[in-house]
Amino acid sequence: MQTLLILAAAIKLLPLGDSITEGSNNRANYRIPLCQKLEQAGIQVETVGFRTLKNVDGKDSEIPERWWSHTGISGQRARSGGGRAGYLTSLEALLDQAGYPDIIVFKLGTNDILRGTDADTVFADWLELMRRLVKERPTSKIIACSILDMPGKSDVVNAYNAKIREQCAKTGAAGFPKGQVFFADLNPVVQRERGDYLDQLHPNWQGHDHTSDVLCEAVKTALAAPPLKAKLPAPAKSGLENNVGRDYIKGFIKAAEYDLPETAAPAVKLNPKAPKKFSKVAYYFELKRRGGRGVRYVWCDMDAFASTLEELLIPTDRKWAGEVHNLHVKSNDPSIRNIEPRTNFAKGYIELTAFGYQPGGRFGFGRGDRLADSGRYGCFQVFSGDDLLFAFNHFTADGANEIGIGNFDQHYLGNDKLSGDYTLTFDTPTMNATAYSIRRLEVYVR
Repeated sequence: MQTLLILAAAIKLLPLGDSITEGSNNRANYRIPLCQKLEQAGIQVETVGFRTLKNVDGKDSEIPERWWSHTGISGQRARSGGGRAGYLTSLEALLDQAGYPDIIVFKLGTNDILRGTDADTVFADWLELMRRLVKERPTSKIIACSILDMPGKSDVVNAYNAKIREQCAKTGAAGFPKGQVFFADLNPVVQRERGDYLDQLHPNWQGHDHTSDVLCEAVKTALAAPPLKAKLPAPAKSGLENNVGRDYIKGFIKAAEYDLPETAAPAVKLNPKAPKKFSKVAYYFELKRRGGRGVRYVWCDMDAFASTLEELLIPTDRKWAGEVHNLHVKSNDPSIRNIEPRTNFAKGYIELTAFGYQPGGRFGFGRGDRLADSGRYGCFQVFSGDDLLFAFNHFTADGANEIGIGNFDQHYLGNDKLSGDYTLTFDTPTMNATAYSIRRLEVYVR
């Protein structure tokens, strides 16, 4: 007989997926009944994620705030396309925000199949995402879910679900680490003839009562299984010398540094001995989440794109955007590709302004934003190709500053806001400057 492990402290649960995770129009979802059933079973739950519940049928005040967070994104796919971002481009940034949950409930594939992607392709994308989840969160137990039936797509849905079920049963070299991944078959328990659907795709509360039953049992099974023996990698320490190799920093001299504030424009500390003439510029950007396990960092050096130090700093009264050359990159963020010195180099792109700007990226704000001649917002962003290296925004406007390392490609961020570079995260505490205890930018020249 299986023994259920009842935890004294609340388990952290990350709901990760699409609109069936979020809830259609922020309404019916599995998250609320799942939390209710787990706590009725004696398992206290705190959900994590970058999004906030906001409202559920006008009854948000009746739902404990510890259940409000999630990472359910309506319309989300595995891969990007059709003006929609996919989890393949920004999974690690979302995991960084969520920390190290005990349980991850992962359901994805509906929107890919809905738009014509075949079962083999969607499964290959799902498998890559699952392998990244296992690698980045080796101590988290993962509930992998089947997707629900769709009119006219039953054969593809069934084939995709069968592949997920088969993969979840494999361990070792052909599969996942033993005891980490558990399959939850949601599809059979939501039935149209019983009236379990809100529309053609989304269950209503009755349907989600059934999916939450399956998920509750899966979570109990995962918690009752032996703890995972995997160890998290040693956290990176703060400081350039601890993180960036000699090949990158050779010959560079620190010219300026910032301890970036939670709100308002930052004060710069200049090095009076920095050279006045230079041909190279480098930025070292470092963040540490409150309660996190060490820092995230990125170093990038390139040909100087200006002739004075002032033009290389966070802007106070100017704007500039353009391509930069001979870029090298070193980072411990999994979404960032390192570009070695000597043998490799690439083109980059920089946007900096003290004023406002409008979206021009792939999924809204991102590389190619249109910089205005006035207004209050502000941004300092560096890209490698189309991929974001780091961003510091909103420092000339009221409220929290926006900050981040690595891709955050999302087609919207709550209330249909567009965001690919942390723009518009000022009112999302888990994704803005208030979430970090270390926020540091150093500027080097050579």
